[in-house]
Amino acid sequence: MKKPDLAVVFEDGIPDEQFVEFKDAVSAPGLDVVVESRPVSGPYAGVEWFIPTAIVFFVAKSYFDGFLKEAGKDHYQLFKSSA
Repeated sequence: MKKPDLAVVFEDGIPDEQFVEFKDAVSAPGLDVVVESRPVSGPYAGVEWFIPTAIVFFVAKSYFDGFLKEAGKDHYQLFKSSA
């Protein structure tokens, strides 16, 4: 199958009249233009979107780890003095 020179792919639900007008406007002899729709794929995310979250978790882990250790020491002292 030969690849087109220009392809416009859009999701279902978007009116295709604009894309057909575009195809008619750019059509020229010898230029293979394809306009087609595809089903809605839904939300998705790239791996690079998770990098800021990973950085926040890395920094927060250090903070909460130290915080919880100190809180544990305080609770241990309180428990020890009440027993």
